[in-house]
Amino acid sequence: MVQDLVPKEAELLPVPGRLWAIHAIVAVFQPLKALLVQSTSKGYVKALRASGCQVKEFVLGPERAFKLCLGEMAWRVEEDTDLVFLCNSNDPTGYYMPEDEVGALVRWCRDKECLLVVDEAFLPFTEKRGVVSQVVNYPNLVVLRDLSHIFNLAGMPLGYIVAHPEVAEVLTPNLSSTSPDPFTRKVGLACLMERDFIKEKRTLLKEEKTFLIKDL
Repeated sequence: MVQDLVPKEAELLPVPGRLWAIHAIVAVFQPLKALLVQSTSKGYVKALRASGCQVKEFVLGPERAFKLCLGEMAWRVEEDTDLVFLCNSNDPTGYYMPEDEVGALVRWCRDKECLLVVDEAFLPFTEKRGVVSQVVNYPNLVVLRDLSHIFNLAGMPLGYIVAHPEVAEVLTPNLSSTSPDPFTRKVGLACLMERDFIKEKRTLLKEEKTFLIKDL
C-alpha cells in the first residue's frame, strides 16, 4: 500500500494536484534564489518566476545522455540558495536518482539551510521507494506525490505533500482553502489502499516498452 511508505510521524497533506502544490510551496516559502535541473518539468520555472524568484539552471547535455549527477548538482547549491526542485523520476528524461544519493543531497541542502522539494509524481510507475521515509528526519525535505497519473484520474487532479510536522504547520493554513472536495478525498483514499492496480500497470508498461523498443 502507498501509505505504508509514509512514517506516522510525518504529515500527509492532500492537494488538488501536483502543479498546484508546486505553486503553493513557492507562494508559502517565497524563495529568492532557486536551483533547477534542465530539462525538467516547466511547472517549476513558471511557479518560481511568477513569484519573482531568481532561477539558476543546471543544464544537462547530450554528451551524458541528459543524465544527472547529484554530486555536481550539490556543488551548485550556494549559501544563498533557498530552494531546490528535483523531479525523481525526472520528467521528461525518465532517469531515477537512487535514494542514497538523494539522501546525501538532502543533508547537503540542510547544511546550506536550503529547502529541497523532491517531486515523486512519476515514481509509482517504477518499483522504487523514494525518500518519503526520510521526511521525519529532515525538516528541509518536502516530497510531492501525485495520484492522477498512475490511476488515470482524468479531470481530477489529486496529490499529496509529505512533510515534517514543522513544515506541515507552515503549509497547512495555506492549503485548507483549496483542499480537495469530499468526493475527491474518498477517491484518493481508495487509491492509497490499492494494491493490485499499480502492479498491473507496471507490468503492462514493461510489456509495452519492450514492444515499442523492438519495433523502433
